[in-house]
Amino acid sequence: MIIQSESELMANQKHSDVMAPDKDFEVLQSQDGDSLFFSLGTDGLFYLTREARDTRTGWDKIDLSGGLARQLGVAKATAKTFCVAQNAQTGTIDLALAMTDGAKDYLFLSLGHSNTDLSWANGAAWTYAPFDAEGVSVAVLSIADNYILQNATGEFFVVDILKNPGNPLQLISRFFLRPAAAVKWCVHDLAVDLSAGGVVSALGQRAGDMVAGTYTFGKIVDTTELIFTQLYNPFKKLDGSNRAGFTARLTVPAGADAMAVATGPAGVSNVLVAGGGVLTLFAPDNQNDQAVGLAVVRNALFAGVQTLHAAAIEGRTAVYGVNQQGDLFYVACAAGSETTPAAWSTPLPILLNVERIAPYLNVQTSNNVIFAHVSGANLVQLTQDPVTTEWRQRSILLPSTDPDDLVSYNSFTTHLTVTDDFKVPQANVKLSLTSVSPVVVYANDVYHSCRRTSPSRSRPTRRAC
Repeated sequence: MIIQSESELMANQKHSDVMAPDKDFEVLQSQDGDSLFFSLGTDGLFYLTREARDTRTGWDKIDLSGGLARQLGVAKATAKTFCVAQNAQTGTIDLALAMTDGAKDYLFLSLGHSNTDLSWANGAAWTYAPFDAEGVSVAVLSIADNYILQNATGEFFVVDILKNPGNPLQLISRFFLRPAAAVKWCVHDLAVDLSAGGVVSALGQRAGDMVAGTYTFGKIVDTTELIFTQLYNPFKKLDGSNRAGFTARLTVPAGADAMAVATGPAGVSNVLVAGGGVLTLFAPDNQNDQAVGLAVVRNALFAGVQTLHAAAIEGRTAVYGVNQQGDLFYVACAAGSETTPAAWSTPLPILLNVERIAPYLNVQTSNNVIFAHVSGANLVQLTQDPVTTEWRQRSILLPSTDPDDLVSYNSFTTHLTVTDDFKVPQANVKLSLTSVSPVVVYANDVYHSCRRTSPSRSRPTRRAC
């Protein structure tokens, strides 16, 4: 058999629909490193858009919340806010979703999902968690935000609600949840008054602690603060009176704009603070009261940072940010070297005019994958080649029911012809496609993912490829 190839840059069209950015989004990954994109749609539904190999477009979008109004017994309920989390060791996925009927809110949990068999998404089972905190009366439940952390210590859930819905101050009360307990909602006392939307909070855990806590960053009254508070006192009985553990106020770096928390496979968290042209690190063992962070990267990209994200997997820690100019940039280092400034890479701008991002480090190849909403445009996926470190950009193509939906694009297209020794084309011959570095391709109009160790198999048409 002889395989002949011919490649050229040409215009292509595909019957599909380009995915819009939606109102809010986060991203996890399957065991194979494929993207699991969770989002709140402009139609009030909660979606999972998952990478789907061996399909025409490569992606499918699944409604996860459409049946919840019926479960509540109300005429209509829309998705309000959500959180997703993934166990760094097992890959298990947890979901928390706040729904509203316009008068009050409802909290739902969907826990313990596999990242290998994604069939659960076709009919995700949700458990309603009604507000039941002891000694607390809430006239109208209004959920401002929710958080989940999975680490080696356990699973931790936190929910913020408005103390007085309608009050312009929007002060919050914070609760941690115990989904399996008889009383699920437990009060978590805050060290200071916080306003919904005025601060950034994240769950994480310090080195040596027995329980996780909340990191809260932002302007409180007239002062920018960074506060860590354990969810509860691990040395006391866990009941309604155990409202918080130990609190530490970390020293806020000058000019700080944004915070991110990266919890690695070991279960402890690095806290990263950006601003004033500096990226500052609070290592897991440097988060006691009045701790001073270590400046690990100095670069003008870390000025006026609007959004900061961090990720950690076995072997690698990465930080991603968007500054006030809309520049998307990233910096990374080897896991375990976070406190060595020389170990960090040089910050590089990747994309301009970016509004929001959701990144992750691929567990299979350790490369960066970033979903970005570009101002005035649709959602794009950026993937860094783990071999060449070059970036590839593409839109997310979804199946369309409208026959007039066509996406036009230019791409290098390779035609393969399989012949016998007499150059007679052969049909129905199986081919295996491999690549030096991971790449996705459309072969015979079907989406395939190629890797060095995981070949994709295709069969030529009767006219060959």
